[in-house]
Amino acid sequence: MKNLTLVSLRSFAFSLIYLLTSLSGTIALAHDVKGTVIYVDLWRDHVSFQFEMPVDELSFAFGKDTEPGITPLPATTEEIATYVLNHSKVQTPDGKAFTLTALVGESILHDSRNWQQIIVNATPPAGASPREYTLTTDVINHQVVSHHIFIFLRSDFETGQIAEPVYLDTLHYQMHESHFKRAPGSLQLGLWSIFRLGMSHIAEGTDHLLFLFTLLLPAGLMISARRRWGERGSARQTTIEIAKIVTAFTLGHSITLLAGTLGIATLPTQFVESMIAASVLISAAHAVYPIFPGKEALIALMFGLIHG
Repeated sequence: MKNLTLVSLRSFAFSLIYLLTSLSGTIALAHDVKGTVIYVDLWRDHVSFQFEMPVDELSFAFGKDTEPGITPLPATTEEIATYVLNHSKVQTPDGKAFTLTALVGESILHDSRNWQQIIVNATPPAGASPREYTLTTDVINHQVVSHHIFIFLRSDFETGQIAEPVYLDTLHYQMHESHFKRAPGSLQLGLWSIFRLGMSHIAEGTDHLLFLFTLLLPAGLMISARRRWGERGSARQTTIEIAKIVTAFTLGHSITLLAGTLGIATLPTQFVESMIAASVLISAAHAVYPIFPGKEALIALMFGLIHG
């Protein structure tokens, strides 16, 4: 029975290594709409609006004729940021103004067009909440009447909105105001939502499941005198080991998702994909020969940070 178990472990591990070489990652597109997109991120003391504007239509707003498609910027990025500030305001329900500052974001190529990001941070006046406001903006559509502005709530950590953006509103040349009110949340709800998102993300990702399953293969096995995998331990010991590994991997995964949501840390996609591949290879090798016996939960936590 012991030899059969070890043969099964080795066969499955080597099969996973072969399967891994055929996997390839994909990158999601930023958005699939044609007008300006505004992504709203709610923070404890302010709200951020990430404007993503098609440069060809932005050029018309600056009085410059252009053809649809990839177009040179009609002004410096600092001038574009100032333009967005001049054409936007955020107010409390009783009309008090938020303080606005603008940052230059990235230039994006998408759907044979280029887009310019401008991030506007809005800080409410004393005593006001960033969770209730009116956004007024007429970027581009004050000159291009066919232009639409699509608003999405991208993140609200305190109420657990941290996954896919949620559609909020559409503005056009006859409608420049969007009213927003969000119920209060809590830190506990945000943390629990991050953990649930981590579990969901793992369940939907083939590469995550490959790593986790390979790491679980030797769970509960004892180390023989020859430093090889030996007999399996008790059912209780195996169950505890599996629970520790799964929880540690989910926790690491969730921590990275939280860091990404808060904009704390991002890594190059190619580096992350390489590390994910390495994690599956290492765990598969560990299933054949004990490389880090007794430390599977720690390894799961560390690689969970990468997989997130």
